[in-house]
Amino acid sequence: MPSPPPTLTTWLDQLGQRSDREIARLYGCPQSRVRLERIQRGIPVFIPSRVYLPVATFRGSCIDPWLPLLGQLSGREIARLAGCTSAAVSNYRRRRGIPASREGGPAPTPPPLPGVTGTGTQVYAVDIEEGGELVRWNLCAASFPDACVKLLGVRGRVLRLRFIGERL
Repeated sequence: MPSPPPTLTTWLDQLGQRSDREIARLYGCPQSRVRLERIQRGIPVFIPSRVYLPVATFRGSCIDPWLPLLGQLSGREIARLAGCTSAAVSNYRRRRGIPASREGGPAPTPPPLPGVTGTGTQVYAVDIEEGGELVRWNLCAASFPDACVKLLGVRGRVLRLRFIGERL
């Protein structure tokens, strides 16, 4: 036996507790009718507890962590670390009035492979692909940019650099 059609009181009870669109869809009536009934009864519009609206936020630049190194390392090296183009690094540096580094700074010495190496208060996990093999080790550095500078001399491709925590 089919269910009886919804009565006016059935969906009027839900005004302000659900969106007008949802009520209209559930009970098969026009959304304009639901809206009109809600307004005539002085019921405020439904506002969900979690609003999923796109919010414009500034995420920052991928070059921001390497700001202290601009002018000390070449734009190409910073671009490789940041995962962007050298033109992006050049534009970023020029907008901030930082002069270019012509020689690129001293090449860091490669750290030894497995274990904890380096000085500093922060520990980072590093994954490196060397000769087709995955090598994992921990690196101690004063900051994230410092850890990146220490990785410049490493043989192989740095796959991931992840902050673990403070050194004990």
